[in-house]
Amino acid sequence: MDRTFPLNGLQTLSARVPHTLHFSAGRYHRANTIKIAISDSIHFLEDTSSQQKNAYFAQFIPSFEVLQATASASSLVVCPDLLEIFQAATPPSVDFKKLPTDVESRWGIYAFVLEKPGSRSAIYIGSGTNAIGGVKHRFFNYDNGYSLGKRVESTLNDGWSIAHKGLLCWGSIPTADLVPLLRVLYIALETVFAYVFWTMTKTKGKGKRNMAHISLWELGTHTYDGLCSHPALLEGILGGFDLTPE
Repeated sequence: MDRTFPLNGLQTLSARVPHTLHFSAGRYHRANTIKIAISDSIHFLEDTSSQQKNAYFAQFIPSFEVLQATASASSLVVCPDLLEIFQAATPPSVDFKKLPTDVESRWGIYAFVLEKPGSRSAIYIGSGTNAIGGVKHRFFNYDNGYSLGKRVESTLNDGWSIAHKGLLCWGSIPTADLVPLLRVLYIALETVFAYVFWTMTKTKGKGKRNMAHISLWELGTHTYDGLCSHPALLEGILGGFDLTPE
């Protein structure tokens, strides 16, 4: 059985958050981990120009209330150690290797730990939202070398290996009528986690550096390198957005 808890049951993060994000301290005293992620999502969605994000975000997540309702419909849970990681004074290192690995019948935001002898670890964060296979389908692709992220693929070709694959947060594979909307949510949360843990590459990229304030730790203090070359907000989002629930 997973040692997990619902997102709406997390403790507050007031000790860690006020100096890292742009909201008032009072809001954080009442916030929990997922509310922080949701608040972050809607604010950076508002702050990101239309040229730097998929148009579906403005269409389907126009407000904090809509985003919060969407998250509630998804029954998201987070890994048991995420609160402690968020509260830590320094960025995580081996903590990523403790992430849960059960991907059966789930969608999820995942983190991969890549290692190579003589080099420090590299972290890649992504999402798996296949309508049938869920995040398990995404893991299968990586295990078999299909549809890899460009930076991950080049890193693997340079002698690195994936040392661990685990989930930061997840929910059950949704019913067909909820797939498009929840896929938008997962992409937004994927971007939040990539910024919070700052798993972005060192190369300059559209929309990256202006979100550095979202990282919970000062840039340059991380004990790992990032492999996310661009914000997930820029990616295309598959899924029958023009279809009715029927």
